[in-house]
Amino acid sequence: MISCSTIRRPSAVAAVLLLALTGCTSVAPPPNDAASPSPTVSAASGPTTIHPGWVAFATDHAASDITLVRSGEPAHRAFGSDNDGILAICPAFSPDGERLAFGETQGDGALVIADVNAERAASVIAKVDLDLPHAPCPIWSPDGQWVAFGAGETGVGPHRRVDAVWLVDAETGEIRSVLEPYVTDIEWAPDGTQVYIASNAGIRVYSLSDARLRTLEGTERARNITVSPNGDALVVERRPLNAAERHDLVLMNADGSDQRVLVNDYAHFHSIGPVFSPDGGHVVFVRTCDTFTDAEGNEIPCTEQQDVILVTVDERDPTVPIGTQRVLPLLQTGSGDDAWTWFPYVVTWAPDSAALLYLAWGESQVAVAGGEYVEGLVAVPVDGTAPEVLYESSTWIDVYAGFPRNNFQSWSVK
Repeated sequence: MISCSTIRRPSAVAAVLLLALTGCTSVAPPPNDAASPSPTVSAASGPTTIHPGWVAFATDHAASDITLVRSGEPAHRAFGSDNDGILAICPAFSPDGERLAFGETQGDGALVIADVNAERAASVIAKVDLDLPHAPCPIWSPDGQWVAFGAGETGVGPHRRVDAVWLVDAETGEIRSVLEPYVTDIEWAPDGTQVYIASNAGIRVYSLSDARLRTLEGTERARNITVSPNGDALVVERRPLNAAERHDLVLMNADGSDQRVLVNDYAHFHSIGPVFSPDGGHVVFVRTCDTFTDAEGNEIPCTEQQDVILVTVDERDPTVPIGTQRVLPLLQTGSGDDAWTWFPYVVTWAPDSAALLYLAWGESQVAVAGGEYVEGLVAVPVDGTAPEVLYESSTWIDVYAGFPRNNFQSWSVK
């Protein structure tokens, strides 16, 4: 059980935000065939304009720091220092792009909120110490009032889960705990009045107005959720019965009714599940591929490699039916000995829906021969024009840290 006594008051430097804890409430507990992949996209495919907002991510697994980068500019460390012993993870931009929330731990976990201005200057305005053995992975509500994250993390790999959802009111400092066993994903309704929780009981909906939980019928085995920008629909990654490592992608109304399978029976190794485009027209997700063709034309069986899929979910265009799948081309940059092939762990959207952000590992013929790889962030326009490698490093980038992961809020609107 979680109680108010398990949360320590923020320090005096947090007076601007979360000044005091005003309360703590505890709540009891027909698909289309995918098209064949297109030819490889190369960095030589032509110029494009990448959204100019900052991308936030964590670097270096041993002592993770928060780093910012944007198109056309070098990356810079915004929070953390060499050998400070603090693990900082899961940065998330507020909807207006002016604040950044992230989790950190040096023993117990803490929630940190900072201001970020257009000149890339960043300063901490609040820090809430938490009686948690892990750093929280915060998710902003669409109205910018609340931050949600999972607590009580257990399990490994595809069986990771949390057993409670904590909500922090960024205006009053109120903290609520929603006790729910086996939580695998958290999503906000677009109006910020309720939270969708994927749990062992199916999709549970928590109302902020009356602190009640209700269950959406017929949503058992839901693992990941994304909510349409207008709040009318959900796309849910669901495990078929007796198929623990397989998934279906299901479109439904926000109340769980009118369920339609968009994609059936696929697997993935690394994923945050489906993500709605900000314009509401598509959902992106990843699934394990069968084979891929390397830079020298060799066909290689996939192990952890994944395809990136766009699925149409917009009824406004009758020429492209709902459920139409588009398999994006295998992403390569450079040429010759400098040719790199990029395989995504996580894929999400730019704020303008014009590009995707790949958190990926890169392989080259030369590097693979020497047993070397790189980690990178790659901005990939959906119109097929040139991708841009925003950041690459031989060290770790935020791939596995924190759960449920929140990479879908890593790209700022400005």
